[in-house]
Amino acid sequence: MNNEFIRQYKRISKTCQGDFTGKEGELREVLTRLLGGFPSEMAREGADYFLPGNSVEEEVQKGADLLDLHNEELEGDKAYFTAEDWNFLKELINAYAEDLDMEWVAYAMQFLLDRDLL
Repeated sequence: MNNEFIRQYKRISKTCQGDFTGKEGELREVLTRLLGGFPSEMAREGADYFLPGNSVEEEVQKGADLLDLHNEELEGDKAYFTAEDWNFLKELINAYAEDLDMEWVAYAMQFLLDRDLL
């Protein structure tokens, strides 16, 4: 789990006392920044998808899982991603594959293949 993202979520959560109205963008910006190894458009699309606005705990966990995948640290059996989320990730990786580090693309594809998600 990405501790920096969780720490930032808790910081933002304290400032708004659980009411994320108006704070969703701040959390998405944190996730986008932490996804710095991805093309900026890809990072933004991922943040928008996994943090659509409610910022409930499950969304935050999915954001942390996205960061763990980005950092090649995701434990697949513990990921919060749904089948729809995995499909989104496959499409996102395919869309930006030419702009990504090929070693990371190989890691991500092998990760998906090992879990029968391809």
